[in-house]
Amino acid sequence: MYRVEQTTSFGSAEMQKLVVQLYPNTDIVPRHFFPDNSKKICVFTSVNKLVGTCTVFENDTLSDSLVIGNYECIQNTAVAKMLFESTTKIAKESDKHFLIGPMNGDTWHAYRFSMLEKPPFIMEQIHKPYYPQQWRENGFETYAEYHTNIEQIDSPISDRMQDFFGDRNLQIRQFDSQHAEQDFRAIYELSKESFSNNFLFQPIDWVSFYNLYKNYLPFIKDDLVDLVFDKNELVGFLFALEIAFAPNQIIVKTMARKSGRKYAGMGRALRERIFSKCIRMQYSSMLHAYIHAENYTNVLSHRVGGQLYQKHILMRKRL
Repeated sequence: MYRVEQTTSFGSAEMQKLVVQLYPNTDIVPRHFFPDNSKKICVFTSVNKLVGTCTVFENDTLSDSLVIGNYECIQNTAVAKMLFESTTKIAKESDKHFLIGPMNGDTWHAYRFSMLEKPPFIMEQIHKPYYPQQWRENGFETYAEYHTNIEQIDSPISDRMQDFFGDRNLQIRQFDSQHAEQDFRAIYELSKESFSNNFLFQPIDWVSFYNLYKNYLPFIKDDLVDLVFDKNELVGFLFALEIAFAPNQIIVKTMARKSGRKYAGMGRALRERIFSKCIRMQYSSMLHAYIHAENYTNVLSHRVGGQLYQKHILMRKRL
C-alpha cells in the first residue's frame, strides 16, 4: 500500500499538498528548512500521494547522532514506522548511536514539540498534536525540556535598576528598522559569544543568520527591542515581539549580554525596562520563551511571577 523513497530532492508541490492536507483552513503552517543536498525520506501511496516525510541532517555538535527534522506525517502508524525505520537504517550505516529531533538541522532553525493545547505564538514551531506519540511509539524519549512562561502585567514594578546603565556609562537605544542589517549584524556577533556554551549550540554564518531573522522584520516594533552599547560595542540586548493574533501580549524571545562583572545584572535591568514599556503600551501579559527547564533563568522567571504557559520537548532514541 505504501512505499518509501530516499531522495535529495522532491517537488515542492508534493510537500505543499501534504501541508494543506495536514493543516487545512489556516495560515499558520510549519517552517521547513531544506538546505542543498539534504537527504529526504518520503512515504508515498500506490498512486504517488505523499503521506509522510522527514529530513535527516548531520550536526557537528551532535557528532554521534543523526538529526531528524521537517517531520510531517498523516495519522497512520504504518507510515510513521516506515519513516523511522529508514532514518534508523541511515543512522546505523553512518555509525551513529542516536536519533534526535525534531530539529531542522540545528537550534537556530525550528525544533522541539509543544506539548500543551495552547494557541501558538510567533516563532513557535507548528506541528500536529499526535506527532510526539508517533515518535514515542517508535522508541523516542524526552531528551530535553523547555518552558515558555507567562507573566501578567498588572501593576508597576519598582524601578530599582533605573540607574544601571548610566552608572556603568552604557548607552541604550531601540532597534532601528531603517538600518536593520547593521543592528542584526551586531546582534549576531554578540549572540555567537553569549550562546557559545548553550546546550546544543552550533555556530551559524552571518548570511544564514540574517536570511533567517530578516523574515521577522514585518513583526518587529523598534521600541520592543533594546540594544545596549559600551562605546561602540553591543554588549547586551533584549529582543521582544508583539504577537499579531494576540495584540495585547508580547513575547520576549531572546536576551543576552556580554560576559564580565561590569555587565552583571543587565538581564534584570532589561527585564524591568521591558516591563515598564509594557505598562506604558498597555500590554496585559508577557511570554518568556524557550527557557531550558533546568536553567536558573527558569527559576528566576517563576520568582517574578511567571507561570508555565507551554512545555516543549526535544526527543532522542538510542540505537
